[in-house]
Amino acid sequence: MGDDLSLRINRRTIAAAFILWTAHFMIAYGAEQIAPGSMAARWIAPIAALASFAILALCWRRLGSNGSNVVRLGLAISGVAIAFQTMPAIVG
Repeated sequence: MGDDLSLRINRRTIAAAFILWTAHFMIAYGAEQIAPGSMAARWIAPIAALASFAILALCWRRLGSNGSNVVRLGLAISGVAIAFQTMPAIVG
């Protein structure tokens, strides 16, 4: 069926998505706290976002047809949140 959250790949993928979101936040926030307003700190967030998007795409692809819709929603939420967290570094 594909909606079974008891499958190991589904549990690992949704955990990876939210851990990746948290890691991106910590990297972007930490860079801004270490060097506030510097160009290096402003470049770290987009670079981390690109790496995060690549990992999310790999997770999505690895799911294949076995993935639950809830897991796909978790990946999508993580992707949108990472993009939203990156915007202040790009715009500001």
